Amino acid sequence: HDTPSLLHVTPPSGPYTGSTTVQLAYSSSSSLSLLHGSGGLYCQFGSAGLVPVLNASASAVTCRSPPASQGYGMVPVRVTD
Repeated sequence: HDTPSLLHVTPPSGPYTGSTTVQLAYSSSSSLSLLHGSGGLYCQFGSAGLVPVLNASASAVTCRSPPASQGYGMVPVRVTD
């Protein structure tokens, strides 16, 4: 199995105060299942702590963004277990 590749993040931006519902869509529905562990799925936005996934489908996850840890700007986002 290949590691899932992130296709897009919707919405692409939000307030630095957080609380934006964000959907992360992945390239392969079968490979997204590789992320599922016994402890659940989490999103990480930049260096902020992990936030739990609110909803997961075969090809996307939804998370609520935390407050920005570094002010304004682009941050990497990832899903982990």
